[in-house]
This record gives sequence, C-alpha cells and structure tokens, in this order.
Amino acid sequence: MAMNAFLYDVLAALFSFVVGIFFREIRARGSQHIPKTGPVIFVAAPHHNQFVDPLMLIRTARRRVGFLSAQKSMDRRYVGTFIKALGAIGVTRAIDIAVKLPARIWLPDPANAPDLLEAVPGSTGADVDFEHWAKLGKIAPGHSLLLVIPPAAGASGPGTDVTLEIAAVEGATRLRLRRAVTDTDVVTALLLPTGLAARVAPKVDYAQMYEAVYDRLHTGECIGIFPEGGSHDRSELLPFKAGAAIMALGAMEKYADLDVKLVPVGLSYFHAHRFRSRAVVEYGAPISVPREWVEMYRAGGADKRAACKNVLDLVQAAVANVTVTAPDYATLQVIQAVRRLYRPLNRKLTLVQKLELTRRLMRGYLHYKSDPRVKDLEQKVLYYNQLLRYHGLQDHQVERTAIGGMRALGLLMYRLALLTLMGLVALPGTILNAPIAVAASRISKRKAKEALAASTVKIEGRDVLATWKLLVALGLVPLVHILYTLLTWVVVRFVVQWPAPWTWFVPLFELTALPYLSLVAVSWGETGADIYKSLAPLLYSVLPTRWTSSHNLRQVRRQLERDLNDVVNDLGPTLFPDFKTFFLKDTEIPAAQQSAAGLQRVSSWVTSWLVQPAGAAAAAVSSSRSGLQLATSAVVARAANLVMAATSSASTSPSAETDQLDLTPFFVSAPHSHAASPTSTGVASPRSPTGAGSPRMPAPSSPSPARRVPVKDTGEESSDDDDGLVVVKAADVMKSAAAVVAAPSPSSPPAPVAVVANGVPAAAVADVPEPREAAV
Repeated sequence: MAMNAFLYDVLAALFSFVVGIFFREIRARGSQHIPKTGPVIFVAAPHHNQFVDPLMLIRTARRRVGFLSAQKSMDRRYVGTFIKALGAIGVTRAIDIAVKLPARIWLPDPANAPDLLEAVPGSTGADVDFEHWAKLGKIAPGHSLLLVIPPAAGASGPGTDVTLEIAAVEGATRLRLRRAVTDTDVVTALLLPTGLAARVAPKVDYAQMYEAVYDRLHTGECIGIFPEGGSHDRSELLPFKAGAAIMALGAMEKYADLDVKLVPVGLSYFHAHRFRSRAVVEYGAPISVPREWVEMYRAGGADKRAACKNVLDLVQAAVANVTVTAPDYATLQVIQAVRRLYRPLNRKLTLVQKLELTRRLMRGYLHYKSDPRVKDLEQKVLYYNQLLRYHGLQDHQVERTAIGGMRALGLLMYRLALLTLMGLVALPGTILNAPIAVAASRISKRKAKEALAASTVKIEGRDVLATWKLLVALGLVPLVHILYTLLTWVVVRFVVQWPAPWTWFVPLFELTALPYLSLVAVSWGETGADIYKSLAPLLYSVLPTRWTSSHNLRQVRRQLERDLNDVVNDLGPTLFPDFKTFFLKDTEIPAAQQSAAGLQRVSSWVTSWLVQPAGAAAAAVSSSRSGLQLATSAVVARAANLVMAATSSASTSPSAETDQLDLTPFFVSAPHSHAASPTSTGVASPRSPTGAGSPRMPAPSSPSPARRVPVKDTGEESSDDDDGLVVVKAADVMKSAAAVVAAPSPSSPPAPVAVVANGVPAAAVADVPEPREAAV
C-alpha cells in the first residue's frame, strides 16, 4: 500500500507532539548525514522501546519513513490502523506463527550425525509423531525449528534464540537438518539429558514484502528497519537479520540506476520507560553499496550469501559506532557511574557529549578491563555506589552537602516554599489526570508481563512500558476530558441552573482549558519533583549528626574522581586520537547561551529567580555583557563572598568536638581538620566495621582539585550530571580572584576549587561554603 503523504504528515505531527510530552528532552545528532533526496534505508538499533522507536525517527529524520512492522502488530484493531496510516509494510515473522513442539529434542551423536535430532525418550506423548505431523502439514522440509539456548553456567538472562532448518522427517522421532549443528554452545545445549524445548514454524515467503520495499526505494522513498527483529530490554544488541542487506542489494539488482544508501541509527535512552526522561537519536554516515557486491548478489549461490554478509557486517559495524551496548547490566551500571564521576575540562557536558563519553568509556573499559588499575577502579566504583545507597543520595547530590549550615537552612526554606508553590499550581491538573496516570501504569505493567511471557529474549519486558503508557494516554485523555465536560454541563444545567449562554460557555471553556491545565501540571510538577529531590543534600547540611558523614563521603568521592581522571587521561589518548580535543567541540548550544537567549523553561526561570542570591541574580540580569564578562563578574562576586566568609566570626561548619561519626560501619574515624585536607581518610567495607579484609580507598594527600564554577542553581535535580559547569578564561582578573579564593578558611571543610586562567587550571585552593552564582 502506497504512503499517503498528507495523512502521514498529520499523524507525524501528532505523534511528535505526544513523544515530546513524554520525554523531557530529545536530541538528534548527525542529522546532516541523512540524504535529502533519494532512496534511504534507516537501520536502527537497539530496539528498546517497541512502537516509540519508530516515532523517534519520524520526529527527527525530517523525511517520510515507512517502517517494516510485524504483521501481528498491524492486525491489531486500533494500533494497526495507525501503523498502516504511517505507510508501514507488514512482515510475517516465523516466531509469530510458530507452534510448540510437544517433545523435547536433543543431539544424540554429534560426532557421526551432527545433523540428526531426536525426541528425548520419555518426553513424547501418544499424540507426538513427527511422521503424523508431516502428514498434517505441521512439519515439512523447509520449516524452521526455533530453539532457546540457555545462558552459560553462572550467567543470567533469557538465553539465545537459534533457528535450524528442517530437511526431512526420518521416522516418528527423528528430524534431519539441512545443515549440521557446529556451534559449540548449541551442541552443548542439545547434549543435555533433558534436551531442549522447540517450536516449529512454516517457511515464510517474503517475496511480496521485498517487492513492496523495492518499489518504495525505486520511487526515492525511505524505509526504516530494526534489524534485531523485535523489541527487547537487553543491554547488548541481538544478532542482526539479513533483511536490510537483501533490501539494498535486491533493489539495486532490480533497478540498475538505483543508488540505495543505508543510514545507521543509534537510539539511546536515559530510562526509556519513564515519563519525562531523555533520549538521543544519533545518525551515522550513510553507507554506499559497491556495485561489485550487487553483481555478486545477482550471481546467486555462495556469491549471493557472501554479498549479503559483506553488507550486513558493514551495517553492524556502523550501527555499533552510534550505539552504547554492554555485555551485561552490571557493566553498564559501572560505566554510567564512571561517566558521572569523570569531568573533562571542568565543564558541563551536553546530552550528546554525555552519550559519546559513555560510548568511549565503554570501549575503553572493554579494551583495558584486564589492566590492574581498571580492575581496582571498578571495585572502588562499586563500593562507592554502596555508600550512596546507604546514605540515600545520588552521586550528583554529594558535593551539594558542603553548603554551610545557615545558608543551607535558608536555601532549604526557600525551596520548601518553592515546592509548595509548584505543588499548588500543579495540583489541579494532577488530580484531574490521576485516573489516566493510574490506568496507564497498571495497563503497561500488565502488558509487560504478557510480552515477557511470550518472548524468549526479554528480561523484564520494559521495552513495551512506554508504548502502552502512550497508547493508554492517547485513548483516555480525550475520553476523560469529555467526561469532565459533560459532568460540568450537568451541574451547570440542572444543579446550578444558570442561564442558557453560561450553560454552554462554561463546559466549552473547560474543554478548552483542560489540555493547558494538564501541560501546566506536567511542567510545574516536573520542576517541583526536581526541587523535592534537591532537599536531601540540604538536610545533610542542616542536621549536625550528618556533617561528619557527608564530609567523609565527599572525601571518598573526590579521591575516586582524582584516581579515575588519572587513569582515563592516561589510557584515553592511546585509544582515541582526538581524546584531548573532542570535548572542546561545541556540538550544541551551551546551557549558558540558552539561558541568555531566553530558552529556559518558565518554571526553571522562576525557580532560579527565587533561589539565587541577590548578588548572583544581579549579575544574571546584565544581559548586555558578553559571556566572558559575565563569567568574570561571577568569579569576582565569588571572591568577595569568600572574603566575607573567611573573615566572618560566625562559623558555618561544625567543630571536631560537635561532629558525631554516625556511620561506623562505613567510615574509620579520621582527624577533622578544616585548615587543610586530611592526610588520611580510611573507608571501611560495609561488611566489616573495622574494614578488615577489604581494600580501603586512601584519602587524598595532594592538594584539593579545582573548584567548578556553577552556572545556575534552580533547585532542580537530575540523575544525569545536573552540575552546571563552565570553563572561565580570563587573564588578569582571574589571577587576582584566584589569589583571593586561595586564602584558607579555618571554619570550612576542604572541598575542590579551581579557576581556569588562559585555558590552564590554576593551583588547587581550599573550599569555602559559598552561594550559587547566576547563570553565566
């Protein structure tokens, strides 16, 4: 079925709007690689978000894309209608029409008969007879056996899918395969005494589907495909199917003048199933298919298979360069923690740069994982994560516990008042939309359980959660709003008995206002949630019983950050030639420029205005100054605040006598000196109060690292490095400011401080509690 351009554009605009509400931030990288004209095949992975993944490409590709969709999905009553309207091409998958084989099979003689499978003795019933099944057409030459190879001993996961082709039925309990089983893991699994469960699927004829794809490509349209074959929630990519290669080669074989481009697409989500999370869609350079491979494909036989393999290998390598994958979730969590701790150039990274940093850290870890320093850092990161869970803090909140007591108390009161304001504004919309949220949550969880039960590759079924949340919301939001409008009309018409004009005006006004009220609830509620998350470090700063604990935790983090930076900066250049220059590239508009251009959300601006000190706010108002002048003003204001703090007789930090070490299982007592960094801070393992038998993380003996210059303090919290950092470059002013900052304060705990002059970090200086500065 040909694509209806008008209908596609209308639905694309609608779904782009809906996806934009579900996600807080969506960034596209590499869009310049997409050819503006001509046939294109978008090869996207990983397929972590079922129906949401195609919508992400529709939103960011800027071309009409017709996706290949499972025929099973297109046959659904409501979902299928939208899928067909978006110009999708149906694909009948073998797994969707497979029938469970009521007998477990095994490989009795892998040495002499590696292509002969038998039913496990005792596992067959009276109705199991392969010859009888063959007469009924359930088993025939060309049919596929679908097996699930269990994970290796000690490993976790759902196992691996394997497809074997049946060549003949030899007796009531024997099946001859077209090719011998040679894979070691498959042979090992088939040698198990209990055998393996199997499903049988008839041979699927894809000729009609391929012809539809060839026709689309010949007219210069775009095709989207997810080569993994189905959505999943695993941390690694599933084996790619050969469909994309066959489409490109087949179309170029059929139409000699056709030049099909394959564009790799990487889909990366920060908590894919959560409402108001973040996503990055990255497009790689287009791949051209050499004419030599097309001729090999035309020749058929072994040459055809070789051509498909060449294209598939090329596509897999290109997709791997735009995705972040890990061998398991434990490794992925470690790398994400490392990414939060590693801060190149003391600057705030954009969302795209965070993704690239995660990708490079993963590659570096897999390349150097046998290095003793990397192994040691991995253990330290895991232990640091245990400390965070014990304290109930996130990594980005640790340094914020260093705020002085009185200032923290004032900031806490500000944010509590602000949280109350945000809650009151968001409350009406939240109450009105609560039934929708509850229904979406429950239905999506039920669908996840159903998808998990029917799948052999899913781990928890999270890949369907976002899809069903959106589908439920799309269906219920109009219905619920219409119901509220009807109830209002009944009240106005029959209970209050207002005159005729008001009987219609009030319900219509309500119907118009409800969507806006819902958007206000989302925006202000989101900011209120961020403020709520920011209260934990402030409570740590206010409560005297937590001062020593938070101080020790900061020391652990700073030492780990130093060790991590040393290792990454040492090994990084050996693996990435552009290691020292990559993060200097301005791939996106910096947050500071966005603030100056008025691109911040209104709620964020209100939060920032209410929370920031007057001096910092005054600096932010000076919009006529350049970014460098604003940065210089901020540093000078910081220096003045530090001088006042250093000379003040009122101490904002606890004394050694008043500090109570309430984390005995985690910390070993150490001198609490505020004049200089402690020379040793032992950290004990949670398994032993004394730390015996566990490695300790030594405290820093070197000067404190450089202090980061905060961009803003909106009270918002984020799990993705929400520390606003900039690199401040000034020659004379920065030197004088650094000299003032360098004066130690006897009443303040040590913390990292740095000023960058002429692109080079200045000497490390002591940390003094200070107010947040305005946006620079």
